[in-house]
This record gives sequence, C-alpha cells and structure tokens, in this order.
Amino acid sequence: MYLQSNLQDNVFCAIPNFWDGFFEKKVWTDQASRIWESYKKYEVAEENKRLKELKSKKTAKGVEEQKRLQRDKEEKIHEEGTTESETWNWLTFFEENFLNQLNGRTTRSTKYPTVIEDKCSLLRGRYCRTNKMRRAQESTGTTQIDFLIKSIEIQNDNVDWKNMNIGAEFTVSPSTSIRKKKFLQLSRCAREAYCDQPLRRFMHGFLMFKEEFELWIFDRSAAYSSGRMGIIDSKEIFVRALCSYLLMSDEELGRDMSVLRKNGQSIASFTGSDGNSDQLFEIKYDPLIQSTTLATRGTTCYKTRDKLTMIEYPWSRSADNADVRFMKYARSVPGVVKYIASQLVYQTNSHLENLDLSGTDPWDLKADDYNITQGSNYHLMTLPSLERKRVLFRIAMTPCGRKIDTRGSILEIVAGIRDAIKAHQGLVDISILHGDISEGNIILKDLTTDDNSHGMLVDFDCSVKLKGDVAEDEELFLTGTMKFMALERLENANFLKSTIRRTYRHDLESFFYVLVVGSVEYESVGEGKSQNLDVWCVNETSSCYPHKLALITQLEKLLDMFTPSFKGLKELAKNLRTILFKDGTFFATPEDRGSIYRKMIMAFDETIEDIKAGRIINPTFIARRYQSTIRAFTRRNLIRHLPVR
Repeated sequence: MYLQSNLQDNVFCAIPNFWDGFFEKKVWTDQASRIWESYKKYEVAEENKRLKELKSKKTAKGVEEQKRLQRDKEEKIHEEGTTESETWNWLTFFEENFLNQLNGRTTRSTKYPTVIEDKCSLLRGRYCRTNKMRRAQESTGTTQIDFLIKSIEIQNDNVDWKNMNIGAEFTVSPSTSIRKKKFLQLSRCAREAYCDQPLRRFMHGFLMFKEEFELWIFDRSAAYSSGRMGIIDSKEIFVRALCSYLLMSDEELGRDMSVLRKNGQSIASFTGSDGNSDQLFEIKYDPLIQSTTLATRGTTCYKTRDKLTMIEYPWSRSADNADVRFMKYARSVPGVVKYIASQLVYQTNSHLENLDLSGTDPWDLKADDYNITQGSNYHLMTLPSLERKRVLFRIAMTPCGRKIDTRGSILEIVAGIRDAIKAHQGLVDISILHGDISEGNIILKDLTTDDNSHGMLVDFDCSVKLKGDVAEDEELFLTGTMKFMALERLENANFLKSTIRRTYRHDLESFFYVLVVGSVEYESVGEGKSQNLDVWCVNETSSCYPHKLALITQLEKLLDMFTPSFKGLKELAKNLRTILFKDGTFFATPEDRGSIYRKMIMAFDETIEDIKAGRIINPTFIARRYQSTIRAFTRRNLIRHLPVR
C-alpha cells in the first residue's frame, strides 16, 4: 500500500525513445547486435528443422509426440506458448552457448558462432535465478524476486541486495491481468536494492509475461518504461536487452561511483570545495540515516570513522542547492549542524535528459492495471521540468549524531526535540524557515564544549527566507514530509486545491507531531500490540487531513496509543496541543511568535525536570523500527496537482 502510494503519479510508461536512450550508441551496442544476429540465424535454422520434422508425422498423436521431443532437446528456442520452466531452460541455453563466448577466446562456439572483435565488450554480469525470500520493508515480512543479474565476479548464487545489478519478474499470466501486481513486486525489489545500495543512481529491470515483456528503469524521481512489447514480434529487442544488461558497466547500471572503496576503506573525497584544498573523509559503511522509500529525495548520511563529521548525500531538486545555501547562512545558530564542504556528485539529467516525456502521462496505479490516465495540462507542463530532474550532492558537516528513533531514553528524545525547537527559533530570528520538520531531520547528539544542544536540525532542502512571519515566496507544490505536515497546509491543499505561504507556526506544529509519532511508533512492544500513524502519510491529502484532524481534536484516542515507555509524556502532549490549537480548532499563526516559542520550550523544560526528579520514569526503550522490519512510507511527499491560487 505504501509503495503504491509512493509511486502514484511517479510512473511513466511507453516512453517512445526509451530503447534509443538506454541501449543504442553504447560501446557494447554492436556486440549485442552481433549476438542477436548469431542467435537469429540459429533459431531460423532450428525452426525450419522442427517444422520439417512435424510435417513428416502423419497423425495428430505423432505431431504431439514430436513436439514433446523437440521441447526436450538440448537445443532451445523461445517460441509462443513457452512455459516458465521452458523459459528458464532457454535462458540457460542462450547464456551458455551465445553469451559465454564473450568470457574469452577459448570459449568461442563453433556450433553457434558469434562475431567477436578483438576489442569487443566482455561479459560483466551473469544470470541468477532465485526463489529465496528476502528481507522486506513492509508488514508482509518478505520480498521475493524471480530473477536477477549480478556481477560476474560473484561466483555463488547466494547474493544479497547489495550485489543485485538488475531485477526481473516472470509470469506465464497475460500482462492485462497481472501487470500492476508484477510491477509493484519489481518496484519492491528495486526499493530493497536501494536500501542496501543507498547511493545507487538508477536501476534497470524488466517484466516478462506470457506473450509480452516490458523494460524498466527506476531512480529517485520515478519509474520509466519502454511499454509492453510482444516477445515474438519484438524478439530482437528482447534478446539484445538481455545481452546489454550483461555488458553494461557499473556506471551504466547506475551504481555509485562517488565513494572510493579500497582495502576495506570507504573514502569520500571533496576536491577543492569552496576554494579549499582537497579533503578526504573515511566513512563507515553502514548509513547513519537513509530513506526507505523509492521515489524520494533519498537523503543518506554516513558517519566518519573518527566520529567527528557527518557526510550527507541529498538528492536536491535544483543545482542551486538550498541545503548548502541555508546551512551557510545559519553558521552562527546553535543547534544547527555546521557546514564544512560540499560537492556535486551526479545529475539525473545524465540518464534522463534524452527521454521524451512530452506525450507520456503517469500510470494511475489506483485504477485498473492496463489503464493509463490523462493528466492535466498543468501537470504535464510542470512535472518533467520541476520534479524529474534531481541533483545528488555530497555535504560534509559537523557534528555527528544519531537518528531520533533509535534506541535511547525518553529524556534524550524530549531534550533533543526541545533543543531543536530552540535552534528553529534561532533560524527564524535570522529570517530562515526550515520548512520540513520531521523525525528524519532531527538528530540526537552528545553534549560538547562547542554546543550543548541535545538535538540538532539537519536538511535545509525545503528551507525558505522569511518576510516577517511567512515565507517570502509562494510554493508551487506542497513540499515537506506528509506525516508531520501542519493541518492548515493540508486543509488548504485538500479543500482549496492550493498551497499557502508557510509560517513558523506550521513548523512548530510539526515538532508536536514528531513527539506524538515517536510516542506511538518508536518502542518495540511485542507482536500484535504495535500501532502506528501511517494514515497520516498517504499520498492524498483528502485522506491524510481528516485522519489527522480527528485524532488531534479527540486527543484522548491518540494518547491511548502511546507505548508504555512514553506514557509519561501524555501531559506534555496535552500542553502542546493546547498551546498550538487552543480549543482544538485554531490553526492560525499568532503575530507574537516569541510567546508560542516560550510556552512550548517551557512545557518541555517542565517535563525534563519531572523526568530528572523521578516524577516521570525514564526507561531505555528498544527501538521497534530497527528490531525487524524497516518503517513504512513516511518520507517526503510532493503533491503535484495543486495549482497556485
């Protein structure tokens, strides 16, 4: 459900120049064509031979027996009506007799000769069939993939997601009945690969149905496809695609090229950033922070080995990186991470710029599998230019911290949110609005001599300059993280179909939601007992707004969802609700912003004193999200159908 919501309006099918953009005019294109020509010559001869054998049979029974014998032959062809088992046998035959000739001159076939030039492309990948169950991101607990392509250097079939280059889903069902299901399964596998390869730039995949196939590519902006093609009618494209996938370099496969991995070390290099000399940072392999959704900004953060620096990799919507710009503005604000250096790493234009999306509407995943809906002119005009171009930056900052939803104590979370609010006030005082307060943008840290903040703000991609108490510029799209978004913004988007200028109060309301979500979702409470607020993060404001409004106006129902370790924070939640909403329906932004900041910080201070005095217990809880499955879709959503009023 969350994956489908995440991909809604982010899937583009039947792109007319998909094949040309990803498979033509590459260093291996001619080699893939030569393999196809060799295979075609073999298949035509084999088909003629089989047809001659069938014509020699005088009875229907004899014909059927001959067909059975042909299917059992060592020589395989891919023909109409091929079963799944026969498809696997054909793939094995094709790889062993045609593709493996590219492993070296000694393996060239005399029976099925392929023209191999002296400087031909060698195989870089190999097939791997798997029915093993893999780690999953959703409550089903498992993710399965039918077929993958991995590096040829990996000899065993027990690969994991970090080794997967390309994934595929096979079925003998017709595409019209199962296309959406298989697409979502392939998307789930792509998401798993991104979780183990968080800096991956893009990923190829394909679907194979009874009579059709479809080529796909996934990146952090969307999923794009060639459209469905007949396996028999478009056999050349199908065979050449299989060849191409095994010939692609790591860069052409979309794998990360920015981190140098050598002798067990992972090195992030900043070359002459901001006029400084080159800087090298050794980072820990496992990310400190990473996104678990597919179509997202995909921010990933790593700690350095010396634990002094954090390296952030955000996918920005603009080459004019707001994250860097506002971090520099905020150097003097306590409780905000400090900028060190930055560098542009990659742009999606590198692989998307030649795709023709002008006549391609997004696939409405809420409708029937085969139905492609018509988008509005506004949607089509703005979507490719504003949303489909992403820029990957690398930013070094200090200090290091940890995610707010990891194992810790209640006191750490309360003090961390309070200090993040103080940092937010410091930003507003210099006319900066953070604009995306969420659990992913608050880190907890140990106290230092330079900064005694328990919590710090990160990620300024949605930040804006303030004019008075409101954003200087209007939003074209509803940006931010849906789960933590203020009710007034959701209300406008839902009923008026427009955005409103963001204010400091919207961000303060988001801090309240961080506390509430943490109190409901962070602690592991045993199977069958856990609850969540995922209804707040669906992709449609028409569903998100009423669910959130109902729980805020009927607060006791929300407080009943607090897990045992967080029950002592119920009074704090009540006080914050009163400060923000008064009688429960006040959404406006007060002119006296100092008053609301003072009241909220005081409420946190009183709770901290109660914890220190023992009036509220301070247990160390076990984090639910890192005990088994990773959380569902909670990251940044971009609602694209809202015109500016």
